[in-house]
Amino acid sequence: EEGATIKTGDYEFEVISIKGHTPGHMGLYEKNHKILFCGDTILETITPNITFWGFDKGDMLGVYINTLLDLKKMDIEYVFSTHRDLIKDYRSRIDTIIHHHMLRMQEILDAMESGIEYTIRDLAPRISWRIKADGWDDFPPAQKFFCIW
Repeated sequence: EEGATIKTGDYEFEVISIKGHTPGHMGLYEKNHKILFCGDTILETITPNITFWGFDKGDMLGVYINTLLDLKKMDIEYVFSTHRDLIKDYRSRIDTIIHHHMLRMQEILDAMESGIEYTIRDLAPRISWRIKADGWDDFPPAQKFFCIW
């Protein structure tokens, strides 16, 4: 639960909310040693999947970006994520992730024509994806699922 602490040796980790990747995503922050275990919130070379969790959860991308901005203000030296390497310059990585999402939102807006209602299934084939496939029709079904969810 948020605010709880976990002590081990010289380390005292505080449980912090870092929602966005999922609604209840939590991390562990050790203030004295400037350590953050961030789960999937910040990833070194890829961006986490920000998924729709229902209308009652609100704008998860907005929640995620606000979480990143809050993390950027913290005094952290070592960021450990659940995938890949230690994140050395987490503030720069946060800027890169936010920039990615801003560009992606603009690409989605550019793919829409005024006066037409779209679903995610309509838009997904109209935007770019970094996958080894010739086009949307060649995407593996599992990959299509992750693209629209």
